[in-house]
Amino acid sequence: MRLLKKWIISFIVLFAALAGSLFYSKIYYPDLPIESITKREAAAKGEKSVRKVTKLAEENNTVWYVAQMEQGKGYDLMKEKMAESGWSFIEQNGAGFFFEKGGETLIVNSQMWTGKYVLFSLPNERGR
Repeated sequence: MRLLKKWIISFIVLFAALAGSLFYSKIYYPDLPIESITKREAAAKGEKSVRKVTKLAEENNTVWYVAQMEQGKGYDLMKEKMAESGWSFIEQNGAGFFFEKGGETLIVNSQMWTGKYVLFSLPNERGR
């Protein structure tokens, strides 16, 4: 009977450690389209993105941002960020947001990463 209790306690401790590790690493989150940042790092930056768009990384001539979605507010936050850089919002077509500045057009692409966070990507040489 004592041996059975030890096995049960060991199993519970092992299970709790494994569950804690999975929760901490955010392994259950969808894959990121970015290789230079982990899911845990992206989620931490996303958690700080309340009422603002937060830069995640620059990779392959693309700048990546994250925002909390909060019933579509993430899209409005990106529009505000682009307006601060002098870009005027033209229209949204699917996941693409079209902006204009000085006769140039810039497309910011969006994609839901989790139910809570939206990712934005835009060409590195413009828009920031």
